[in-house]
Amino acid sequence: MVFWSPAMTTNLINLMVAFKVDSNKTKWSLTTTELNTIARQFNADEDEDDQATKDQISSKISALKKDWSEYKQIIDASGAGAGVGEQLFSAEAWRDWVADKPHLKKWRHKQPTEDDTLDQIFVEGHATGQFALSSSNLPSPSAVSVGNSLDVEDLLSSDY
Repeated sequence: MVFWSPAMTTNLINLMVAFKVDSNKTKWSLTTTELNTIARQFNADEDEDDQATKDQISSKISALKKDWSEYKQIIDASGAGAGVGEQLFSAEAWRDWVADKPHLKKWRHKQPTEDDTLDQIFVEGHATGQFALSSSNLPSPSAVSVGNSLDVEDLLSSDY
């Protein structure tokens, strides 16, 4: 059994983001071959003691998606965005709301690991076509530094 350290979880999440961006998928799903590829990449990055099987990685991905989905239910129900330490419900409203959703109680005072990054993975849809960016065609940091705007011509040029 693998103990998933925060660093291992971050590594897996980063691989998932890169995969979704590079594969240009609008919905998160993996074929067996794709899962095998992510597992190989994950294990190449980890120490020998932190290796994970394809099934363990698949299980961790499912757990991340479940946590993200549960937390998004709370955000949607509250009508508010969430920030670290932000209170979405009063204590009374929270008790009433989770009365029929006891599995969500664990989210009263915490957020899923890397919530914003999980949005990039699990939210369906993203830009495609000539204005879409992937990890292989991002503008240089100097092109998007503070005070230096990036416009359509910059994106379409080959020298950004």
